[in-house]
Amino acid sequence: MPNEGSRLAGILPLNIAPSARAGLDARKIAFLAAYAMMLWSFAWAIIHFGGPRGHFAGMQHVLLYALTIPVTLLTNLQSRRRVGLPRSQTLTAVAITSCVAMFADSLVLGWFPWIYSTNPDVARAGAAWLLWAIAVALVLAVISATDLDAEA
Repeated sequence: MPNEGSRLAGILPLNIAPSARAGLDARKIAFLAAYAMMLWSFAWAIIHFGGPRGHFAGMQHVLLYALTIPVTLLTNLQSRRRVGLPRSQTLTAVAITSCVAMFADSLVLGWFPWIYSTNPDVARAGAAWLLWAIAVALVLAVISATDLDAEA
């Protein structure tokens, strides 16, 4: 009789069956959560200090969105490397960091939007940029996992 992990491997896409989580432990998950908060803090600084300087207007806004892509490639790579996970675990590492960052973002937006900015337009633009960054991170992780499936 096949084990639960092998049965789910055919159902769940992109090698994220429970057996694919081997190697993750509480220490690694805690590190990924702390890493996510560090990245979120960096993004907060860009919103809080860059918003009043026009980072969310005109060409600076376009440039910020464009630069998010290569920076996200690097942070995805670092999220799994710093905890010693193989490339096949990139999606798992990025999912954990993304969840923590979205949790922090939702708390700030829901109860403390002034932490981003006292200007509602800057807070809204900053939150939209954070959603963009998280979406880019997850899409790049899915592409990476899909590339691995194609190689197999």
